[in-house]
Amino acid sequence: ALWLVANKVAPADKIATIGTSHGGEVAIEHDQAGGGNVVLAGAVAYYPGCDRGFPFARYPLLLLAGEKDMTDGPRQSVAATCQDYARQANSHKGTAEVRAVSYPNGPHSFDVPGVKLQVSQSLNKSIAGYDKASADASMKEIEAFLRKNLRIGEG
Repeated sequence: ALWLVANKVAPADKIATIGTSHGGEVAIEHDQAGGGNVVLAGAVAYYPGCDRGFPFARYPLLLLAGEKDMTDGPRQSVAATCQDYARQANSHKGTAEVRAVSYPNGPHSFDVPGVKLQVSQSLNKSIAGYDKASADASMKEIEAFLRKNLRIGEG
């Protein structure tokens, strides 16, 4: 982001990042340490590890996760962990809004067409696979998030 701003490719308030899985964690953690040189307009994280905790980012964050995603282990779904993260972040002063959206039928990789449903033998639960309804709904969330935070359509 710093390169984009320094080379006048884009102003910081028009830069957003999106990541999936570990890339979603990177989207969350980009600014957590407070060492980020550029405050982004926002970040979107698909099924990230949301258990990274404090400090929280200075920019708006959209977390998208499936309730059938058990890739973090048997304790709770990735969606539940992201809901917990959002509650903690939103109650912390100086943190930008964090919105966590969960999809009841969404496993890990629910947005990737062609990924076959995978079941964890040890957990006896689905953990990864494509779910069209979750994928379609998530795209609507992203569109609304980007319109709001990048102020698309404003003069």
